[in-house]
Amino acid sequence: MKTLKDLFWDELMDIYDAEHQLVKALPKLAAAATCKHLNQALLAPLQQTEGHITQIEAVFTTLGETANGNTCEATQGMLEEGDGIIAEYQGSPAINAALICAAQKVEHYEIATYGCLHEWAGLLGHHEDDSHSKIRLTIMNTRFKPQRNQGKIGWALLWLVGVPLPLLLVFYFLRGCT
Repeated sequence: MKTLKDLFWDELMDIYDAEHQLVKALPKLAAAATCKHLNQALLAPLQQTEGHITQIEAVFTTLGETANGNTCEATQGMLEEGDGIIAEYQGSPAINAALICAAQKVEHYEIATYGCLHEWAGLLGHHEDDSHSKIRLTIMNTRFKPQRNQGKIGWALLWLVGVPLPLLLVFYFLRGCT
């Protein structure tokens, strides 16, 4: 029977592969953008993503394991969807909005995974001594430290791709509605 520890390892290997896939995919997504600001916004997290890989490797090392990854099928699927968006919307005025949507899907997947890993690390006792508390802190910092400006970037990107200000105001006021 699989345990929470098994799930932790499966997801850690999964996100390790996801980050590797993103390092390869971000330049391709950025190249498809027709707005230089979006191109830069898609390339900006590349170095950060490479840092995530290093931090995940540190978690593996701290736990006495060799870093390796299972194929992250979710990220693979989302990136294949991104390839489809590029092919379908190339030359369309909607390409930039479509790229933003694809990038946000991947971001939300990562946020969910890192949040779960952080909580599971605590449940598995990785908070009792210095080396194990480092695991939780590493996981938390890997994903959540850079999130402070994400919302602002999303609104700015919508404006940059030409969403009219009145429509942005409608989005802003309806953002909490279900």
